Amino acid sequence: MPLEAIRRIALRFTLLALVLGGLAVAAQDGLSALLLPALGTWLGWVDHTYLTVDLSLVSVNGETMIRRIVTPAVTHVLGHTVVYAHTGSRVSTGVSAGLLYQPLVLGYALALAWPASRLGFLARRLLVLTALLCLVLLLDVPLLLYGTLWSQEVTALEPNRISPLSYWVDFMNAGGRFALSAAAVVISVRLGTSKTLRIPGVKSQ
Repeated sequence: MPLEAIRRIALRFTLLALVLGGLAVAAQDGLSALLLPALGTWLGWVDHTYLTVDLSLVSVNGETMIRRIVTPAVTHVLGHTVVYAHTGSRVSTGVSAGLLYQPLVLGYALALAWPASRLGFLARRLLVLTALLCLVLLLDVPLLLYGTLWSQEVTALEPNRISPLSYWVDFMNAGGRFALSAAAVVISVRLGTSKTLRIPGVKSQ
């Protein structure tokens, strides 16, 4: 690819990221409030260790956070300690609400900045990307809210325990959400131009 074309893509990406990032910041609180019920439902499906007592938005030093307060849902053993369920204990964790929108901003900015030879290809690209980014969102913030609590418990009670969930939290915090978002864009670009992919109502011509 010529250097000039790369520069144009980089410029488009920068501008799109600024615009989409600004929109995400402006709409963050309202959108986050709308997403909380879905996040709570998903957590109920994937997290069988903790029972959510409260999932809400709170402001911490001017930053909007998603706070989760839980109690143990099942009795479990870590090391030599038995953690009993329904003891009335409360533990909380929180993540920045802005994390919800980082994959969306990066993904859509990259997808829109990358050239498309046909409008139909771009439409298919965005449809595929939307589905993939929804998957990224489910694997990101909800598992962070779950995994952070679990990691704290493991560190305190059984620090030598190998925990895939803790590794996943470390991966996401080390830039995993950006890697997954970029991979989603690559897949959507490839599938968007694939002649074997057919999406009802969207033509490639």
